[in-house]
Amino acid sequence: MESDLKIRHWMNIPSHYQDAMFRALSRLRGVDFEALFLRRIGPERIALGWAAGADPGYKIVEAGGSSRVLKALRNMHGDRIQILGGIWGEQEYAVAVIAGLLRRAPFAIVMEPSFPGPGQSHAAAPRSPLIARLKTVLGSIAARAALCAFAISEPAYHELLALGFDAQRLFPFGYFVEPALENVQWSRDSRELIYAGQFIERKGLETLLEAWAQVPAREGYRLSLVGTGSQEAQLRALISRLGIASRTNIEPPVPASEIQQRIAGATLLVLPSHWDGWGVVVNEAYSVGVPVVVSDRAGARELVVHSGAGMVFRAGDSNALANVLRRAIQSPHLVREWAERALLYRQHITPSRVAAYFADCIRHALRVSRVSPDPPWRTQPPS
Repeated sequence: MESDLKIRHWMNIPSHYQDAMFRALSRLRGVDFEALFLRRIGPERIALGWAAGADPGYKIVEAGGSSRVLKALRNMHGDRIQILGGIWGEQEYAVAVIAGLLRRAPFAIVMEPSFPGPGQSHAAAPRSPLIARLKTVLGSIAARAALCAFAISEPAYHELLALGFDAQRLFPFGYFVEPALENVQWSRDSRELIYAGQFIERKGLETLLEAWAQVPAREGYRLSLVGTGSQEAQLRALISRLGIASRTNIEPPVPASEIQQRIAGATLLVLPSHWDGWGVVVNEAYSVGVPVVVSDRAGARELVVHSGAGMVFRAGDSNALANVLRRAIQSPHLVREWAERALLYRQHITPSRVAAYFADCIRHALRVSRVSPDPPWRTQPPS
């Protein structure tokens, strides 16, 4: 069967949280999909359990070229729709945007929100006025030349609007993973709260520990921090200073292929980020029926809002988080209800459904389809 959509998706590095959707895209009827990676996985990601060198199950093409600029120019041609993983996050993306305009090559943008500064809800202003101006110019070029854009989280949507993208060509997006376990049964006997990810400042782990210190020790409940990072020694010192060492664990990271199994035994997953473009660990938790408490600065908070399978708290507010954790521990019936909602909701966040949505968005942007598709994860939460 001849493909009506030929797609090449650019990424800076291979990513396990994109693999499942890429595989789903490659299996869609009428879609000829391939991925282009600019670099290999670095040691810091491998330390977190990311697999390097495994067969991803979809076609990969080499970037080619002797320089980053030549790599971009070499690949911005032909009848493939080029999906760029940003506008200015990599030099290749910036060159590709300009080449797409000059060569009239069809391309689209997939973008996370820019990293915000303290107290800012969206993108932080670059330190250099010249850099700020260049980013504005490049963004306006992308807005004028791109076929469409996919906004990873609501802040990215508003950022792209501010750059000049037409709302009719802007589509909500996120990251989505394949459930690794079948017939998952949420454990009613679990007494563990879990965080899984990097130990770095923007993840807000100090807020989590300060909140945990406010929650009275109760019925054997424990907090487990699973991961690694530059803040590990600082976090261990804070655990000791807060007097919560007897009910707080720090564990090494587990491979990405095993993270769902590790989360499945917990009562609740907590993502206390000061900022997260998305936070795919929320998807991992819902894939195994585990409820989530997330900060309002994580893109994946919209999964919690639309599923009703957990709660959202204000980032950096340890008192607010402590209140949520106390309520969860003191109300097991509420957590059971959240868990049931999580299991029901996971059908809306499967890579196969999201891949079909992604392809339909491109067809709509090409005016092959008049119907603007609805994001499958944006359901109405149970009343």
